[in-house]
Amino acid sequence: MYRVLPRLYADAVMLRYRLGIELAEAAELMGIDELEINGMLRYATRRAAQVRHMHKA
Repeated sequence: MYRVLPRLYADAVMLRYRLGIELAEAAELMGIDELEINGMLRYATRRAAQVRHMHKA
């Protein structure tokens, strides 16, 4: 994850999905608003799909 995403994006994924922290709390911990972390998570999801697709080819 940290190899394919900028560090803050990977941190957002780790807090939200690996540790199960709610969106609002993860945003607060990172010092950003919920819209920003939500955008980071959407980007991370798309990027992860791209990487998976590249490895399958």
